[in-house]
Amino acid sequence: MGYSAVELDNGAACLAGMAGEARRRAGSNYLLDNRWFPPTAYVREEAGSLEEGRIRAVILMPAGKGWIVDILLDGVETEAVFPSLPAFVRDEAEARDKAFICLCALYQTIFARRVAEHGDGGLPTRPFDLMGHTLRVTGGMQVRAGLLVEYFGATDDATAPAALLRSAAEPFVIEGRFSTERWLAAKSGERALVYFHAAALLREGVDVMPLPDRDPMPRQREAPASRA
Repeated sequence: MGYSAVELDNGAACLAGMAGEARRRAGSNYLLDNRWFPPTAYVREEAGSLEEGRIRAVILMPAGKGWIVDILLDGVETEAVFPSLPAFVRDEAEARDKAFICLCALYQTIFARRVAEHGDGGLPTRPFDLMGHTLRVTGGMQVRAGLLVEYFGATDDATAPAALLRSAAEPFVIEGRFSTERWLAAKSGERALVYFHAAALLREGVDVMPLPDRDPMPRQREAPASRA
C-alpha cells in the first residue's frame, strides 16, 4: 500500500508518540508472562528476527466509514509480520488501540529473542537477602533483568530497581516482618516481579534489602576486612 510523504511523516510521528509506552508495556508483559496477551495473536514468529530500527511508521487514517491502521517495516511486507494488518476499524480510538497492541507484541517478540540468545550469560545463581528472606536468583534471571533495564530502562528515582523492589515486596511485610506464608500463597506474577527487581539490584552489586523500619535504602554487603 503506497503512502504520500505527508502520510509517512505523520506515521513516523505517530510511531514516536507511542513507541516508548509500547516498549514499557512489552517489558511488563514479558516479565509477568501475561497470558491474556500472547504476542503470537498479533505478530508472526518471523517478527523475532526483526530489530526496532526497521519499524518506520504507524499509519492511522480515515477511510470511508472507518479507519485504516498499518505498521510499516523496512524490507518486510506488513502482512508477513502482522496477521491482521493492514486493518480496517471503526474509529480512531480503536485504530490507536490496534496499533499499540501490535507494537507491544512486536517489541515483546524481539526482546524474547534477545533473551534466548543470551541464555544465562554464564552467571551463577546468587542469593539476595530480601528482608531476611533469601531469594535464589538464577543466572538467566540476572541476564533478563539486565536486558530489561537496558532495553526499557528506569526514567527516574521512582522507577529505579530499589524503589520498585521495595514497592513489590511491600505486600509481603506483615507486622514488621517478611511473611513467608504470604510469599508462598502469592501469585507467580507477584513473585516474578520481586525476583526481577532483586535481580536488577544484583546487577548493580546490591544483594541486601532490609526491612523498611531498619534501613530506608538497600545496601551493598561490606567486603570482609583484610587480614595483615
